[in-house]
Amino acid sequence: FLKSINISGNYSLRDEEIFSILNLKKNKPFNPVAIQINRNRLNDRYFEHSKLFMIINIEPLVSDSVIINISIEEGPDIIINKIYIEGMNENLDSNLVYRELLFSKKEKYVKSKIDLSQRKLMEIGIFSMAAISPIKNTANDSTVNLVIELREMNRREILSSGGYYPITVNEGVDQVIALAGDIAWKDRRVLNSLSSFQVKSSLAIPFEAGYQYPRFTFDMLLSNQWIFGFRIPSELKGFFQSFRNYNQDDGIYRYGFQIANILRLNDRSYIRAILRWELFDDNKRDNKNDIENRSFRLVARFDKSNNPLYPSKGYVLNTEIISVGGVLGGNRTYQKVDAGIQSYFRIRNRSVLASRIKYGMIFNWKNNYDIYETLLYEKFYLGGSSSLRAWDPLKFLTEIDPGTDLVGIADD
Repeated sequence: FLKSINISGNYSLRDEEIFSILNLKKNKPFNPVAIQINRNRLNDRYFEHSKLFMIINIEPLVSDSVIINISIEEGPDIIINKIYIEGMNENLDSNLVYRELLFSKKEKYVKSKIDLSQRKLMEIGIFSMAAISPIKNTANDSTVNLVIELREMNRREILSSGGYYPITVNEGVDQVIALAGDIAWKDRRVLNSLSSFQVKSSLAIPFEAGYQYPRFTFDMLLSNQWIFGFRIPSELKGFFQSFRNYNQDDGIYRYGFQIANILRLNDRSYIRAILRWELFDDNKRDNKNDIENRSFRLVARFDKSNNPLYPSKGYVLNTEIISVGGVLGGNRTYQKVDAGIQSYFRIRNRSVLASRIKYGMIFNWKNNYDIYETLLYEKFYLGGSSSLRAWDPLKFLTEIDPGTDLVGIADD
């Protein structure tokens, strides 16, 4: 057991903060492995305070109990002296790198600014590696030179992938698992600019009963991180899709375009705005059942979980707000809110309690909009393997509408 902790030399961080980072608690079992693991977290915390060359000594004295002595030499605040760029193609302007940096010469070294600058360099989309390393300045022990090492990806390439993954079949239906594959051609610097252009086609066959028809998609995407001198990650996308709806024999064509912008809050959280025009054609060539949708969408994801793959605590909030028609035009005018939260709570070492709550609401939906539901399911539906498994897809309704097979009947 840990009897006592003695610490000296810390001026930037409080004793309690260091104990918390190292997970040291008096009268609790002593775990030397945890100290070594958490030591990197303590180093990062000091890097955030510009203490790049601090020295930390942790000495446990073990008898019938444990006494830990921690001595820290923080050293001076580290200042950035010069910035060097290596591995950059000669036909690229160095300003495209400098404008992504959140630090400059003569400023203090702050780790969070370094990490975020690396992420922004990768978001340009032309580098496979962007590493920023501090090199100690031999002429002055309180300054460092930063070396930005870049490695450019192939400008043009063909990409392909395939496997089992979830796809969206309808707006109001949860995603379903499908066997899918795609192939794409990409130019990361179209016409020698920093804009990326991609042409992609994909084919997916859902496993969900009633949806087991091939779904073909063809997309063209033009994207750039900067617009008119401002960092506004944007994309212009044109798309075409051919598919069948649930238990239908006639095919449907969907085509249109969208303009989207994204604001990344961190590696796993973002806010995305989408302006979309799309037309749904029932393939009867009479234009009577076609749907023209013009919409503005605001999509947000806030990930506060501790692990993106195997979370054990925290939460993930997903929200989508849609406004269709109105001043944008189109066949219909309504608003839709679709939100969900997933939470995780560790109850034992290897047991995690996970929960999910979803909320959806449609405003200003008119009864005559229902005539389009054989073409496009945009309301909220339950049933199928991704929601209520006792019901077939789209089969659980709060009301039974005479003349339709979309009724609340459970599977046998």
